[in-house]
Amino acid sequence: MFENEKKIFAKNLQEGYTKTKFQIYEKRIRQTRKGENYIELRLGDRTGTTTARLFFEQAQVKTKFESFSKGNIVRLEGQYSKKFKSISVNDPAKISKCSSSECCLEDFRCTSGKNIKELLGEIKTTIEAMKNDHLKRLLEEMFNDQNIH
Repeated sequence: MFENEKKIFAKNLQEGYTKTKFQIYEKRIRQTRKGENYIELRLGDRTGTTTARLFFEQAQVKTKFESFSKGNIVRLEGQYSKKFKSISVNDPAKISKCSSSECCLEDFRCTSGKNIKELLGEIKTTIEAMKNDHLKRLLEEMFNDQNIH
């Protein structure tokens, strides 16, 4: 992140102007009722998802669409609507790809709100109760391997 730039997470988006970063989960070109193309992105971070709708001049839609890939992290600026759970971006300069040095990748990894040690305890209890010895041994080796977690 740049100096003084604060990440606004999906769960904290507020009505109005926003400037933040998200990872692209899906992208597609859609059409307005008037038949004009726009880009729709499903975006997310570790707290949830939102949608961005990019309304550009028709000549720019395909070019901008092809400049992004699923998995890219993008910085965008636009108007967030709680009603539509969507960010509208009307200027191609208001969305750009971020390099890994411009963001904290941990902000974009999905996590559980549960305690990891408790979850691992539940998994190990389930493994201990398994009747299939081959599967039980395989899972024990996986979950006891420190390189995996």
